[in-house]
Amino acid sequence: MTRIAVITAALLGTSMLAGAADGRDIGRTGLCKSLERKMERLCRIDDASCDRIEAGYQAICGGVGTIYASPAAESVALDLLRSDYEVVTVAENFPARFLAAPVVVTGADLDDPTFTTLLNLARDTGRTVAIVDATREEADRFARFFGARDGANCLPTIGSATIELYGLQESLVRRPPLSSSYCLAGLSGLDRAGEGTVRRWLRERFALSAPQPTAPEPSDSDNMIVDLATAVHCSSLDTNDPAGLGRILTQDVYVTGARSFINSEDVYYVQNELQYTQGSSSDPNYAFLATRFGATGVVDFADGLSQTQPATVTAFEDSFTNTTSETISESVGFQADGPTGTIGTSVTHGQSVSYSIPATTILNNSANPLPAWEFQRQNTAGTDFTPQTSWFWTVPWDAYADGGAGSTGRLEFTSQLEMRGEGELGDFVAEFACAVPYPFEGILDVGQPTITSVSPTTVQRGQKFTITGSDLYPGLVNAILLGGTSVSDTNFTANGETSPGSGVFTVDVIVPGTQNAGTNTVVAQQTFNNQARFSNDEVTVDVRREDD
Repeated sequence: MTRIAVITAALLGTSMLAGAADGRDIGRTGLCKSLERKMERLCRIDDASCDRIEAGYQAICGGVGTIYASPAAESVALDLLRSDYEVVTVAENFPARFLAAPVVVTGADLDDPTFTTLLNLARDTGRTVAIVDATREEADRFARFFGARDGANCLPTIGSATIELYGLQESLVRRPPLSSSYCLAGLSGLDRAGEGTVRRWLRERFALSAPQPTAPEPSDSDNMIVDLATAVHCSSLDTNDPAGLGRILTQDVYVTGARSFINSEDVYYVQNELQYTQGSSSDPNYAFLATRFGATGVVDFADGLSQTQPATVTAFEDSFTNTTSETISESVGFQADGPTGTIGTSVTHGQSVSYSIPATTILNNSANPLPAWEFQRQNTAGTDFTPQTSWFWTVPWDAYADGGAGSTGRLEFTSQLEMRGEGELGDFVAEFACAVPYPFEGILDVGQPTITSVSPTTVQRGQKFTITGSDLYPGLVNAILLGGTSVSDTNFTANGETSPGSGVFTVDVIVPGTQNAGTNTVVAQQTFNNQARFSNDEVTVDVRREDD
């Protein structure tokens, strides 16, 4: 018996033992969390068994969570979410027992303080917030409500005036936080076979942790300024198949932006994960095009592509290796847990990942100079197809059309994906957008560290106080001095900005057990470009003995 069959049997068998137990209470146990992870993994491997696996899970564990929804938020997308979540309709008042959970609204709800409050609570706890059946204007307003300057990372499907679902999520477990946007379009053409694909896409994007790209190999850097970097994830699913065959195009774009202070340039590392679901099509000869991936807001793209993968292959291959590396001097590198800043050294990001594909030829046509690939599949009808591409893009500060290196603007990456069969051109086209903020929010230099206050102002040995100030960047603050004596590295934590773009930074400090009692000056030391910088010294903390 295969591993998939064993898990399926276990799920279905255990359901008979559930009896009258409340499935949602059971769903909060470690057993269901473990089964949920196995279900997600196995559903990606074997679609044919997925329905039975999911049915068994539902019988044992109930839904995977709760979603709060506006009474007006009736939509196909919400109906599909009901398959995996308990959807609680919110009337005029808050639920009697509010749980941190995703929230789904309509355009009209953005004028209702009940729903704007719920949206903010959900967003602040890392949950997905979404608007359904929105016009482009309503989606833009929704995005701006959460601080996006240029509106939504979402386009209606070709020929449609509305977007079925546009969601946003801020991952709180990643440094820097990963800002994700989810765009679901074209559900009017969804067939029965495609419902499972869309359901799984929705379930993953309404989960607490956003989907993550393959982690790069760590660099040797240990000096980090991750809070200044940007990480954006744009996920789009388009089911608007004009032939009615249930074909689906999905794109996940991960863009990490880094700023090189010494080279006066920005580097964007882009990972583009594409998926084509065959549906009921029996066309054995099609090409999958990932083309015209450019960016508005840059004067000249011609010299921007420093590396692209995968390379061209002229023979039919059933796998390819995507290998990328880039060295950025005295600036920012990429590590397994996100971008990292380095001061005074060079950092190389590198990764090498192998992908299995149906027999395919690959044309890397990025000499355009825009990133562009064509994947021409051999006669293997009936299987899905998932190619992966990645590239580095270098933008000198003076190449931004708006002089944006010193501002807080955004680039809009746009792409058009096209599937064509034999003798057909562009019979299924999807357009995607992904707006990415400039790295480091327009900071061209790192300022002198400044301490404005401490809280509390009186603290006992062994207890914690918090420093508030400016330019107290994680990784750059390498020492805290109390009364002229440096505390141990394990006694302080630089937390970064209190909110993106605020310019207000905090550092938590635990007073050593041997610290001199009485008034102690508080000084932060920062190292930037091999140069030590000390903060002001007029802020003090009153240290008390344990018996005071």
